[in-house]
Amino acid sequence: MARLERLTYVHDGSQGTIGALIVEARGHVRFGADGSGLIEIGDNAAGARVVESREVAVRIVAMLRSQLPPEGASAVQDEVPCILGHSGDEVAVLVSPRSLARVSGGMSDLRGKIKFGLARVGWDLTSDH
Repeated sequence: MARLERLTYVHDGSQGTIGALIVEARGHVRFGADGSGLIEIGDNAAGARVVESREVAVRIVAMLRSQLPPEGASAVQDEVPCILGHSGDEVAVLVSPRSLARVSGGMSDLRGKIKFGLARVGWDLTSDH
C-alpha cells in the first residue's frame, strides 16, 4: 500500500478557509491514532512513565494551479480547488472541489475528508502495516 508523503492545496487565487486552516496548522495536517489516542504507556530506560502518541503530521502547502509541476497539473485537470496527495511518483486528487466546499471550517472535518480520499485511492498514512 502506498504511503502519503505530503499534501498540496491547489487553488486559483484566493486561498479562502482552507488556506486559513493551513496557516493556523503551521503547514501540517496532524492525524491522531484511531481509537482513544493513547497508544502506549510504558517505562523508558530510566524507569520513568512515558506516554507515546503515534500522531502523524503530514506537510501541506498551498499552491496556485499555474505553479503546479506537470504531474500535478495532469492529476488536477479542472478540479480546482482541491487537495492533492503525493506518494513517491504518484499524485492523486484526495479532496475534490465539491468536497472542499463542504468543509465546515474546522481542521477535524478536513482531516476526515483527506482520510476518506486516502481510502478511496488505496493509500495509507503510515508504512507500519
